[in-house]
Amino acid sequence: MVALRRLQPGELIVEEAALVYVPDRLDREATRRLLEEVVGRMTRVQRDVFLALTDCRNPGHPDYLGRFFTNAMSYGEDAGLWPILARANHSCRPNAEFVTRKDLGLQHLRAIYPIEEGEEVEINYMLMEQEGLEGREARQEYLRGCYDFECICRACTLKGGKLEAEEGLRRGLVAMKDRGLGRLTEQEVQVYLAGLYTIQAKLSYIFEVVEEVFLASTGAASRAEFGRHGRALVALMYGEDSPQVQLWEERARSEGCDAIIDWSEGRVVE
Repeated sequence: MVALRRLQPGELIVEEAALVYVPDRLDREATRRLLEEVVGRMTRVQRDVFLALTDCRNPGHPDYLGRFFTNAMSYGEDAGLWPILARANHSCRPNAEFVTRKDLGLQHLRAIYPIEEGEEVEINYMLMEQEGLEGREARQEYLRGCYDFECICRACTLKGGKLEAEEGLRRGLVAMKDRGLGRLTEQEVQVYLAGLYTIQAKLSYIFEVVEEVFLASTGAASRAEFGRHGRALVALMYGEDSPQVQLWEERARSEGCDAIIDWSEGRVVE
């Protein structure tokens, strides 16, 4: 999946309705039966698209279940399969991210960092707060075990001083995360956030951090700063006119800080 022009953070790249939807309550056997039923109802084109997907556990003899688990993604608490979105490859330094829009019945793929013309659009297959934050060896081990491939992304092919710097940064981020955000000073939180942007962490995880700090902040200036940051992130992920942005602004008002946040100017108002 390659960008045909320069993409800015927040731009919608692809939106797609699920070809297969699997509720979280279903176990493996129930999922297998559901897939047989759903595939049996597909059109010829839909079936061809589904059968073109790979099964990383059994590439020589792929089955419905293997294709689903290799290519499925979260849809809130549930899971689904979006064949076009499933073509996005992995990078430990992603430039795009899936955004669940159950309110629209769609899954979105949005740019989260600038993507140059001709550059591959890449997502991160890992949870950011777990393996995605770790050093190269831990990430490689996870990807080999879960997806059976050796990652050769920009982060995994760093050498020399650049690799040492990245590994040191990630060790520091893991140590700060393990301490807990509630035990970090405001300055340490800013260092943590800067580190996350440096390694191109998923915006959804950065938002979780900002949201937690915003709700825990007591100072007016601090709440305004994290309020602006949080709103900016949901605008990038969901769009400026989305219900999520409206909800964030309502939260800011209910938390008593709307009066000191000028959303349009992005500054603290005296």
